[in-house]
Amino acid sequence: MDSYNLSNATSLKSKFDLALQSQENSKIYVEIASEEYWNFYFQSGSLIWATSSKHRLRRLYRIINKHCPKVNCQQIQLREKEISELWGYLILVVLHKRNQVTVENLEAIIREIAEEVLFDLFQYLSEIKKIEYISESSQHPMRAILKSVLLKKPIVSLNSENIYRNSEANWNSWLKADLTAYSPNMALNIIDDESLENATNSNTYLKLSFLVDGKKTIRDLAVSTKQEALTLLRSFSSYIDNGYLELKEVKDEYLAIVNSVSSKVKTVNTPSPKSESKREVIREKQPLIVCIDDSPIVCQEMCKIINSTSYRFVSIRESIQALPVLLEQKPDLIFLDLVMPITNGYELCSQIRRVSLFQETPVVILTGNDGVIDRVRAKMAGASDFMSKPIEKDKIVSTINKYINNYQKSAINNPSTTSLVGKQA
Repeated sequence: MDSYNLSNATSLKSKFDLALQSQENSKIYVEIASEEYWNFYFQSGSLIWATSSKHRLRRLYRIINKHCPKVNCQQIQLREKEISELWGYLILVVLHKRNQVTVENLEAIIREIAEEVLFDLFQYLSEIKKIEYISESSQHPMRAILKSVLLKKPIVSLNSENIYRNSEANWNSWLKADLTAYSPNMALNIIDDESLENATNSNTYLKLSFLVDGKKTIRDLAVSTKQEALTLLRSFSSYIDNGYLELKEVKDEYLAIVNSVSSKVKTVNTPSPKSESKREVIREKQPLIVCIDDSPIVCQEMCKIINSTSYRFVSIRESIQALPVLLEQKPDLIFLDLVMPITNGYELCSQIRRVSLFQETPVVILTGNDGVIDRVRAKMAGASDFMSKPIEKDKIVSTINKYINNYQKSAINNPSTTSLVGKQA
């Protein structure tokens, strides 16, 4: 391990030790140069949840189905407000409340998730640019989530030392096997079918053709074949070295649409029940624009600007309510503030993009930091555009016209995307 890796490993372990000794809720947040991130949540020294920006849903569904094969995760409908950051943990809570998983199941699921998440972090030790320990009593902007009832009353608590030790041992085995260039989150793909067939017997070729589809990750295949990921990858290594197979990155699954929650949202330009004039009925069918910003001043300014157009408007001031409200309202354009409590704009934008309904919805980042790095980060998070504050009417209207028109053309060509002008109520 080089000195930089050793330094980051030492810093990470010290943060875990700090969380272990703490008597309050805490969180460790890690970010690497590519903006991927990891979150570890603790209560009184015990690890209760872990997640990362990579394969959040794929990992959750795979491990749930491994331990509880009868559970259909995609049928779960969440109603809690904290879906934005803790939706994975919330799914497990819902399953437990419905008696679909036992406490023993939950302990096994969360332990495996935590060990996978930490293993993946070890693979990126040299790329870490930020490691933060956040306690409930701190003044850190991310601390608010630590007051969540989900974290106050966890169903299971795990020994963080054991989790760390197991993940570190698994990573060391990966190192010794000289597999550091590969991630178990990558999928196997056949790139030379004819040569593969000629190089193997018929049974081996049929098995490989059945298993390898370019979609299943090494971890997915490990579960289906009931092998360890390391053992499985070793068995494929000769085919990879000879150029018959390749390992490639694959996207995460998409979050199933959930039930909306009742939220305090200010809606403007919505026709009243007593007013059914032709003009108002037409207005009701106009595109909907949402602004997610914790500043009441910005929301009021956006309201004035959009109220002067033919479009409808909804403002969301609490980022924790954003996803449920977006799922309920199905907007045609989203303006998203970069700096907010609990969840920043980059993270929220990434979460929005993971919902299949919003894959094509234009998202414009609003920020007072108009730098090249900020613009690159916004693009990497899935933002369509980037706009500097303070907001100006001409720029807002121009941006609305640009993206609404483009989005509607795209939606007409692909009607399965999301809401359109004239959508059904």
